[in-house]
Amino acid sequence: MKQSNLLFMSAAMMLASCGGTKDAGQNGTLIERSDIKIEGKRMTPEALWAMGRIGSVAVSPDEKQIAYSVAYYSVPENKSNNELFVMNADGSSNRQITRDSWQESQPVWIKDGKKIAFLCNESGSSQVWEMNPDGTERKQLTRYEGDIEGFAFSPDSFLQQELEASFIYEDTPDQIKSTAEVKADMERERPMDRLICGDVGFGKTEIAIRAAFKATCDNKQVAVLVPTTVLAFQHYQTFKERLKEFPVRIEYLSRARKASEVKAILKDLADRKIDIIIGTHKLIGKDVKFNDLGLLIVDEEQKFGVAVKEKLKQMKVNVDTLTMSATPIPRTLQFSLMGARDLSVISTPPANRHPIQTEVHAFNDDIIKEAINFEMSRGGQIFFVNNRIPQLYELENTIHRLVPDARVVIGHGQMPPEKLEQAIIDFVNYDYDILLATTIIESGIDMPNTNTIIINDAQNFGLSELHQLRGRVGRSNRKAFCYLLTPPRHTFSVDARRRLQAIESFSELGSGIHIAMQDL
Repeated sequence: MKQSNLLFMSAAMMLASCGGTKDAGQNGTLIERSDIKIEGKRMTPEALWAMGRIGSVAVSPDEKQIAYSVAYYSVPENKSNNELFVMNADGSSNRQITRDSWQESQPVWIKDGKKIAFLCNESGSSQVWEMNPDGTERKQLTRYEGDIEGFAFSPDSFLQQELEASFIYEDTPDQIKSTAEVKADMERERPMDRLICGDVGFGKTEIAIRAAFKATCDNKQVAVLVPTTVLAFQHYQTFKERLKEFPVRIEYLSRARKASEVKAILKDLADRKIDIIIGTHKLIGKDVKFNDLGLLIVDEEQKFGVAVKEKLKQMKVNVDTLTMSATPIPRTLQFSLMGARDLSVISTPPANRHPIQTEVHAFNDDIIKEAINFEMSRGGQIFFVNNRIPQLYELENTIHRLVPDARVVIGHGQMPPEKLEQAIIDFVNYDYDILLATTIIESGIDMPNTNTIIINDAQNFGLSELHQLRGRVGRSNRKAFCYLLTPPRHTFSVDARRRLQAIESFSELGSGIHIAMQDL
């Protein structure tokens, strides 16, 4: 059923109840405008309005069932009542699923149509409940009005203090503040919904590791959702290294894992043998079952589409959620600024960190040769980003012509996952000088020895993408360089010129939030 039809239906019903339209009969049933189709069948309001007046209507995700609330008024008892009904899309099997004196209304299908969430008003207090479509297994989700009940984590244990003391760097003031805010949120009964906006390389991952460990100390499972297979593998290595001294099992799911490995991981996850699972959108698949999920961490939230976010909403009704981004999308930032979700900003850079020198140039062999030779002369490595896969091999020939002794490895998303993973590992191990890749390296890759990035056709990238890509370098105490190569300036749009101007001017440390604001 289309949303517009539903909206019209609700509006028409409200008018009908007031007797305000010519389409409404004396008893409140709708006579005309009933061309709502579900699975090709015509639904008439008479089929819906079996008894009483309909309040709100919700269609299941598979469009096979309709849940709706009906308002009754009992003349002898002089009181009104709301009950919920479910029926098939063809109007058959109409059944009442609530039978009590409470006021149940506003049904919503959740968990892929397996449950119905609804408002229940008892003694003037509105609570959110859920139940099966047949009315069984009712469960109250909220304790106070508008306050969903979550899990209150315990105060820090000695293991938590040990983990934080083992961090090899000194926490920045903003890191200390953000960590304290996250822990305070986790220790409340209300589920956490916090956005950490910290620039690339400012230590967001360390806060996520501490939060994840805190959750595992209370025997809760943690899901870490990331946008790319490369980042899933990188986070897996980072989490494993940080938590190697503690009794925590960490696994990762991505298309790079074999089917047999995935099957074993999913079984162990359901059996509560895995504490922290890191993965791409595979994590929100129907076959992934958690035993007791307590914390959801979403990294680079701006990279996920609407479909993934809708599934996330169902996952995180009463689960603590920590979202991390250097450049949050305008909608997320707006939610945080207006107070719909909590916001922590990490704007203080780690010690001995330098701004990245950003330069825009027309594509030029001399610039490429000079940039590569300079970085190789100081024992560093280079990222060369080009988003068109066929051009990668042409650029490889160009680099070999300009710098014959440069060792080049290619990485892109169409490669077999194990080959891509191996290319990244070999580059990290300094088997190559240049990683020639698409934007698959954009999110979260942490390679301190790589301090020059060359981005070809930079005019085709968005502000957030350019800032994320630039953040792949300058993650040590060395001066880093970012070269944005474009065709001649007159050949691309005014918007593209403005983006390049913004990224060139916002090159100071901690400018991610300013770039996001510019976007907003």
